[in-house]
Amino acid sequence: MNKDMIEGKWEQLKGTVRKQWGKLTDNDLETLKGSVDEFIGKLQGYYGYTKEKAKEEFEEFKKKNPSYFGEKSEDEKISKPNPLH
Repeated sequence: MNKDMIEGKWEQLKGTVRKQWGKLTDNDLETLKGSVDEFIGKLQGYYGYTKEKAKEEFEEFKKKNPSYFGEKSEDEKISKPNPLH
């Protein structure tokens, strides 16, 4: 995962994050500015997650929102044949 990609799309991503984790305040989201480690810490603090659980939740969120993280969705990975073969 590219931290710059998260930071570059953070403004767009904040609304989606807020829908999933409503306990995060606007101030939290402004302070985080896409920092994954700080985000995981906030999930631990607000939701009582262990570090491992917070990371799992974040990874699941990434899978559901791949375009924000510079990744392809599972459908894109499977459905597009390589034109060179």
